[in-house]
Amino acid sequence: MVPTLRWTGLMLLAGCSMTDPSPFAPSAAVAFTPPPAFELWWTATEQCSELRGSFDQVQWYVVPNVETFDGGAGTPVVGVWSAVDGAIRITVAGAYQNSELVIRHEMLHALLGQKGHPDMFFGDRCGLTWDRWQQG
Repeated sequence: MVPTLRWTGLMLLAGCSMTDPSPFAPSAAVAFTPPPAFELWWTATEQCSELRGSFDQVQWYVVPNVETFDGGAGTPVVGVWSAVDGAIRITVAGAYQNSELVIRHEMLHALLGQKGHPDMFFGDRCGLTWDRWQQG
């Protein structure tokens, strides 16, 4: 595995586990319309997790032209999720805007409605951690 990819995986996990759900979006984030593949990824994530949610409630944002952004408290991340008043926001770094692992990882947070990475969901059921994804 390339060292950069290991570091990216660590940032992905650190960002999700340290960022509390909030209306967070960096000032540089812009809304975007998700491509059709995202709906397929949502369905796949619902199936593996055995959880249900509304894809249409998700608001999508990207921070263009970056590999990471500040996830709060100076933590570099590639993606974050938040939920406020029934609205779900997923924000990703531009370099990962079409990364199935990053997008589905944040989708799983949205379906769970919580921070942290319970192995039952992120590892065993869905394999949405860097190490499991590489093995898949």
